[in-house]
Amino acid sequence: MPWSGQFYCRQTINRRCSLRGDRIAQTPAFRDGVAEREKMGTDIHAFIEYRFGDNVNPPWLPFQEGELSLGRCYALFKALAGVRKHVGDPDELIPARGFPDDASSECFLAIHVPIFDNPPVEDDVFHDWPYVLRSRVTSEFTVVKYRNEDYVREGDGHHHSYLSLTEIYRCLEHSNLLISETDIWFQAAVAAMSTIETLFETRLVFWFDN
Repeated sequence: MPWSGQFYCRQTINRRCSLRGDRIAQTPAFRDGVAEREKMGTDIHAFIEYRFGDNVNPPWLPFQEGELSLGRCYALFKALAGVRKHVGDPDELIPARGFPDDASSECFLAIHVPIFDNPPVEDDVFHDWPYVLRSRVTSEFTVVKYRNEDYVREGDGHHHSYLSLTEIYRCLEHSNLLISETDIWFQAAVAAMSTIETLFETRLVFWFDN
């Protein structure tokens, strides 16, 4: 059973949202180039997901409530997805794959906001949720479909990806990075995934921002 306690996590229920109803703060355009990103610190956002069952594609479920806090280890970021890589550094073993289409709802809603044709009425279950009106959606927004509904991706996240436990170890080995050289929070996450793997399939879904 998933542990529902505070696993080094930042709750996403009361997360800051840049898109709320008609009060839309224009999301900054994606910042191209390493030079621009290096002016600011980089953070990683992550969820551990697991799944089980005899179906061909059983749904992924969130292991924890809210995002994991994995610390700020740039050597790890470079190993996982080539983030904070410098000229002359070897290529990452597994380039960023993009945000998974089959992510758990907890993970998906951490960075996506539903698109509504009309504002929810006061007694609607979505009344207090962040949302964006379809009439306000422009080409600057990234629109994605999830479970047959339209959503906008918020924030300036980049290098969205996901890795299995085996792939994480392979990426670390490729980068000559020992897990003991990473932050204790990441070590704890990997230990949790190792424990879950005794019963279920797991993966780490993550992305970065500046």
